[in-house]
Amino acid sequence: MSLRYGHPNEAGMCESRIARLESLQQQWVDSGVSPIIVSLIARKGIIVSHKLFIDPAYDKAYGPMDLNTIFQLASISKPVTAAAILLLAEEGKVAVALPVQDYIPEFVGEKKENVLIHHLMTHTSGIDVSKIWQSANNGEAGIDMSQCPENQHPGVYKYVTAGYAAPLSSFPGTEMSYCSYGFVLLTEIIRRVTGQSFENFMTERLFRPLGMKDTSFIVPPDQYPRVAKHPSNAPFPRFADYENLTVPWGSSGLCSTAYDMAVFCQTFLNGGIYDGHRLLSKLSVQKMTMNQVPGVSSRLGDEFFKEAYWGLGWNVSGTKHDYTGTLRSEKTYSHSGRGNTQIMVDPENELITINFQVTMKRVKDRPYHHFEYFNDAALACIVD
Repeated sequence: MSLRYGHPNEAGMCESRIARLESLQQQWVDSGVSPIIVSLIARKGIIVSHKLFIDPAYDKAYGPMDLNTIFQLASISKPVTAAAILLLAEEGKVAVALPVQDYIPEFVGEKKENVLIHHLMTHTSGIDVSKIWQSANNGEAGIDMSQCPENQHPGVYKYVTAGYAAPLSSFPGTEMSYCSYGFVLLTEIIRRVTGQSFENFMTERLFRPLGMKDTSFIVPPDQYPRVAKHPSNAPFPRFADYENLTVPWGSSGLCSTAYDMAVFCQTFLNGGIYDGHRLLSKLSVQKMTMNQVPGVSSRLGDEFFKEAYWGLGWNVSGTKHDYTGTLRSEKTYSHSGRGNTQIMVDPENELITINFQVTMKRVKDRPYHHFEYFNDAALACIVD
């Protein structure tokens, strides 16, 4: 099944409720929640809403923006990187149940032989990341930059190398603690196994075959005008410049459009195939989107989840109370990025929701992203 535009009635959804949700998003822009929102809703492969909502002042200052605006997706990079690992697993080049040391012998330290690729993908590695950046930048790690491989970005090489000796704060598999560094390690495994740069591999093996022409880990300079800008007074000003467009972070560097990411989501909803191209087997999709850490708890900031519910790269909703809302099924899987972008797939309801913003408001020290409202309102449009 490939995506196509159609009427809500074709998808078993209510036209007036879709219109109400679109009006609500315009209100969010008008009230200053975000100066730009691009959203997409698709059910049964039918796109029933794909809209741009924008503050005229923002469009004048940073635009013109349109439906094909490119957003910096931050942590939404993680399920995309995880898909590449499963692709290699299907080819017999990587085994998710094997130790990281099998692929990166330099990854050493007490009990680190117990850290599996599976742990990196589920944030249960136990790696203590608190001092990796510090040791990388102050010279403590003793990194010889002259040894940086030609197919490796120097910034990524510096960071990933600095963490090889990072200690464990917990035994692997015993608790979930969100760890972006684990996904940088995954990109290094991909580079070593394939002999290609991470960004080239992703373009050749994932984005291009799926027709995701506006998706990349390094945005060409001629495409910079299409990128949604984060004003200097945004909650996340580190996205105010183009630095994140030039470093292929497998944990946080993905840039894409709402439509392209809908293609990626539909590929999973289709069981790994899109428009005649099979990216992953049905079994890989099942494993990536099911709970891989039963009985493991997690804490994220002030939030505590008795059941972490995490797949291989994907956040699995289960019985959690999170940004995916209340009405979605327990089999829903999703990911958000840095408080301003979100993708969600509800396989039981055959629904995809995409909501990309540049968040400008915070409530109680957390991003005021409205994803819960958006997802519940989208699910409430289903009438069949």
